[in-house]
Amino acid sequence: MPGRRFPGIVMQGDTLSNVFNAVALILADAKRRRDEEQYYGCLSLAETLQGQLQHYEKTLAKLGMPLPYSPLIERRLVSSNYEDP
Repeated sequence: MPGRRFPGIVMQGDTLSNVFNAVALILADAKRRRDEEQYYGCLSLAETLQGQLQHYEKTLAKLGMPLPYSPLIERRLVSSNYEDP
């Protein structure tokens, strides 16, 4: 990666989607249990993964390639809604 000192890693799109789904489940569980610390820590990770999936989907769309998963990330978005019941 240009500008980086150490090499990166590669993750397949379907694996990234599965990791996001797992984090989204943990986020929902933290909200259900009213664990605010875990909720906001998990939210940060979920939002990062969400952004990576959005970029991945836009890239594949530009290339005319199908996604290796469904549904689109836009149908699974997480947001900060800890205070909502």
